Amino acid sequence: MSNSERNAYLLASLVAFILGGVMLYYFLSGLLASYLDESFRDHVLIAGVVLIILGVFNILTLGQKVDCGHDHGDCGHDHGDDHDHGHDHSHSHANHEDKDHAHDHSDGATCCGHDHAEEAHAHTHDRDHDHGDDHHHAYFGGDSLAASVVAALLICGSVTYAAVRSPHQFSPQAIMNKGLYDPNYEAQRADKSLAAGVDRSSADSTTTTTDIGAFSLADLEAQVDRDADGYFELDVPELYYTAGDLEVRRVLEGQPVTTLAQVMPEKFNNPDGTRLRIFRVFIECCAADARPLSIPVEFSQTPPEFQEMGWVSVKGHMTYKLEGGVTVPILQAEGMVEADEPEQAMMY
Repeated sequence: MSNSERNAYLLASLVAFILGGVMLYYFLSGLLASYLDESFRDHVLIAGVVLIILGVFNILTLGQKVDCGHDHGDCGHDHGDDHDHGHDHSHSHANHEDKDHAHDHSDGATCCGHDHAEEAHAHTHDRDHDHGDDHHHAYFGGDSLAASVVAALLICGSVTYAAVRSPHQFSPQAIMNKGLYDPNYEAQRADKSLAAGVDRSSADSTTTTTDIGAFSLADLEAQVDRDADGYFELDVPELYYTAGDLEVRRVLEGQPVTTLAQVMPEKFNNPDGTRLRIFRVFIECCAADARPLSIPVEFSQTPPEFQEMGWVSVKGHMTYKLEGGVTVPILQAEGMVEADEPEQAMMY
């Protein structure tokens, strides 16, 4: 194995180790919770382990001869007696008939002046292909060591930089760009209301509370936990989806609710400055499709101080108001306090 081939193997191993190491780091540190739905996380673990194994395999097999599919034993040529080496051994003795000497080749004599010994045959064997160091194979990064180094730096450098420098959370601007202030409450399907806490199996938005199978307060109490003070523990996405379900709205209207969320200033329908907006980031598959589901929180006076994008626990009563022709779920706050970030910041 040439030095360039050896270096290519080493660089390929380095790339495998770094990519596999980054995947294992994200998995073992729990950072994947900010990027992927739980159902995909085991695939990252498997991919990381496989890459590490490939890197180890490359190192262990470094320098071993590889069968590239060519027959290097006899170069593919037949060197038997039938091989024509380009010179003619036929001798015409017709011209010797008038000579006074005879040639006896019966015992291999050389009296005719010709050397018939095997070592005297000049074998002019022209090989059309070279099996030396110039025989090229495709390795990582191409035939050039410089190309391999550049390829390795581009791959490893970008992945490592992203792993080290990534904040692992959305910025306030990113949250706004994803539609924080542009919710579409009533466009949501009724069967998504209270998605994580309440089982909605009947209910068209036109169903009344007197219909058979209608959602009731008893159903809410059976399916949603209360805290020590009697407040229903509901997440913001659950509250968000209730706006599209008349039946659930009728039950939840005026009920005590507590929720844990991130907080931002309210920029719309807030003439008196008494509102804030709380939200949770909801992921269908991965961070690329993440979107904030939010509702306004209204205070009786100026809201307490808060850290933008910080985590808060809010208690209050649910109300629904028609604003701009849209039913908006609003939590009438009784109190808001700072809170620790939950183990699962993203919701799925």
